[in-house]
Amino acid sequence: MGKTVLLCGEGVSCLPGGVTGAAELSGVVERLAGEEPPLLWAGAAAADSPRVRDAVRYAALEVNEHLETYFDRREHALETLELARSGCAGAVGGEETARCLYKLIFQLLLLLETNNKMVVAVYHAALDNRVCVYF
Repeated sequence: MGKTVLLCGEGVSCLPGGVTGAAELSGVVERLAGEEPPLLWAGAAAADSPRVRDAVRYAALEVNEHLETYFDRREHALETLELARSGCAGAVGGEETARCLYKLIFQLLLLLETNNKMVVAVYHAALDNRVCVYF
């Protein structure tokens, strides 16, 4: 997550002042820079619960879907930033760079949301089964 936030922060700082949404994009990047996704430690007994296994299985499928799109978006953002840095202003404008960064950040937020849903599902399933879970 940190590398993506760093990349987006660098990209936002390269955007010209008149680009639509540059200030909003900068605000989201700053907010993400101070956040870390929650980690969850569950004992072996929690893994024996069918509810926990199902919650993790479905969330893992969703994370995999979001990761595939995330890697595509990241690659496109890197290419766009490289063109913008090399001075090919005619090939890639500030609006296109902002659009790529926005899509990358949105995909990262989807990944974080899925992670949070998984943590909540595992936590509630563990509480229902009276199993220890640590944050």
